[in-house]
Amino acid sequence: MKEWQVQRVIEKIRSLIHWPQSCEDPAVQYTWILMSVGEYEFSYLNQCPEQYKEHEDYWRMTVHTMIHDTENGDEADLSLALAIDMLWPCHWRFVENLRIVLNAIGGKLNPEKPFAACGRNITLLPIRRRMEIISNTLKVFYSAADSDREVDRDLLALLGKPTAVKKWLAASLDKTIRLQLNPPADLRAISALSGPEWIK
Repeated sequence: MKEWQVQRVIEKIRSLIHWPQSCEDPAVQYTWILMSVGEYEFSYLNQCPEQYKEHEDYWRMTVHTMIHDTENGDEADLSLALAIDMLWPCHWRFVENLRIVLNAIGGKLNPEKPFAACGRNITLLPIRRRMEIISNTLKVFYSAADSDREVDRDLLALLGKPTAVKKWLAASLDKTIRLQLNPPADLRAISALSGPEWIK
């Protein structure tokens, strides 16, 4: 079972870095363990994917293995299957997340640090303060209003003279940053990776 789980980790990482094959090669496409991922949405699977049917018992044990984690400081169990699905080499916490997953495969289910994924445990983001300053600066740029919050004057100078297009782009980027820093409740619930009810 551990070998099967490690193979899923390898497949997940390999599918994202396209090594040694092209990302277009069906042989390197990752089969999600517990998530059903579409172009703009995701949901949880309620049964074993066809590709894993031969080892459905491994799949089921992986889904039901719970990492005793925290999410924004609160206790939160995280399915090992979801943790593997959420391993992204581009994520700022990838190395620590990988360590948490490998330790869980080895039986250590109480990590010293929380698992952070896109939108999950965002308060731990090392550049959170910088992102807030950039957001404040962009708002000043596109709204032409003064702010009582800290802004980056060098960034304002770099942006140059506000035009309609620049204002629109700045507002769009600001919205994206704010959604990352403080997602709405429904997005926060998805990011918590609590998993479907049937795994609990």
